[in-house]
Amino acid sequence: MFTRKISGDRQLLKMPLHIGATIEAGNTWDRRTDMAFDDLIYSGSVFLGLDTPMGPMFLGYGQTNQDDSAFYLHFGSLLFD
Repeated sequence: MFTRKISGDRQLLKMPLHIGATIEAGNTWDRRTDMAFDDLIYSGSVFLGLDTPMGPMFLGYGQTNQDDSAFYLHFGSLLFD
């Protein structure tokens, strides 16, 4: 995951704005012997995040190499330092 703060505390309702991206790979198998690198599913996402008074909030979009995609809105858990 990569994140970067793109605004100061004086912009966008005095809340810092962040932009980020992820690159991921994974899958699930029934047995350990079934695991293989050629079965991995690759995905990536981009997102914008805010440090709000109620905690971090971010809106993003992700897509896999199998053409599955999703928009998401997430509240909570520490994302930014």
